[in-house]
Amino acid sequence: MPLARYPATEQRIQRELARGPYRESTELINRALDLLESQENWLLRNKEAINERREESMAQAARRQTYSPEQARALSTKTARSSALSKRSPDDQSSPSASRLLRVYGVGVKGGRGCMVLG
Repeated sequence: MPLARYPATEQRIQRELARGPYRESTELINRALDLLESQENWLLRNKEAINERREESMAQAARRQTYSPEQARALSTKTARSSALSKRSPDDQSSPSASRLLRVYGVGVKGGRGCMVLG
């Protein structure tokens, strides 16, 4: 079954074919679908923990237990550095890390400026 592709999507596919290990667009699309499925499965497996963390973060934000934008940036940079140093299995490479998703769900807005909830 042929797929209708937007010109921009076709350009992205051609760029990936030119630089990567894929010989045909079918291989590339199958890999992309595998990654998408892996991420969705990870989210389903971790849904409860993510929802618990989100609720905790919202409660902390309501109590005004938050970092300033500057503190959040510093903490985010520190966490990103330590995360880059840690080794993950190949399966984890295709899915977002639990700590990254929990940090994403732990971000709130305070006074129109971003802030990270303590946690």
